[in-house]
Amino acid sequence: TDNKLIAVDILTGKIKWEINFINPIARRGILYWKDSISNLGFIFVNSKERLFKINIKKGEFDKNFGTNGFVFSGNSITSPLVYKNNVWVVTTNRPILIQAFDLNSGANKNTISLNTLDLNGSISWGGNALDPSNGLLFITTGNPKPALYGGTRKGDNFGSNSIVAINLNSKKIEWVFQETKHDLWDYDIGSPPMLTTLKIKNKKYSVVVAPTKIGNTLILDRISGKPIFDINYRKVEASNVLGE
Repeated sequence: TDNKLIAVDILTGKIKWEINFINPIARRGILYWKDSISNLGFIFVNSKERLFKINIKKGEFDKNFGTNGFVFSGNSITSPLVYKNNVWVVTTNRPILIQAFDLNSGANKNTISLNTLDLNGSISWGGNALDPSNGLLFITTGNPKPALYGGTRKGDNFGSNSIVAINLNSKKIEWVFQETKHDLWDYDIGSPPMLTTLKIKNKKYSVVVAPTKIGNTLILDRISGKPIFDINYRKVEASNVLGE
């Protein structure tokens, strides 16, 4: 692979511009943002530990953003998002970091760490979604590490295999819904959270939704994190692996 970002004219099929990156580009989304003052369009995209800002008309890095068009954001493979004049990045750091940078200058404005969760190496790689009206960022998380042995990570490993809601204003975790406790089966929640509104018996619910590897479709109230439909946990047989 050549790690290229390519702009194609959808009417003619011709390449308008292309940029070759040294490292792979985040494979789970890029962000388009239009500056309301200059009326210019930009793309924000991660490549390894760097976040780049690109002028889409010229296909050039915005030199006013960070250092010649990029900032060190931490590694991320998901799409950035915009909230309150900042571009936010969910990193694959351990523990997970959520970083905010000024849209124009690239100055670091905020860093939120999820170090209060018992993640044990779990990262956010599936994707994220923003509810700007409530200032809530939703992420899905993967399984703890090592994936198939839990003897070195006792307990539920709370925060892994979960949907997590983070308040970007208070910089605190609002709620966590964990699907699988002490995962031994590589049951990451690999799908990005989706935001929608459901109407059930003439009542509207603002929800966050994520399908999972187990075959569940988690449908949770955005504010409380409580399931809209019943979810029944069940215990599994204890492992006979030494130390587990």
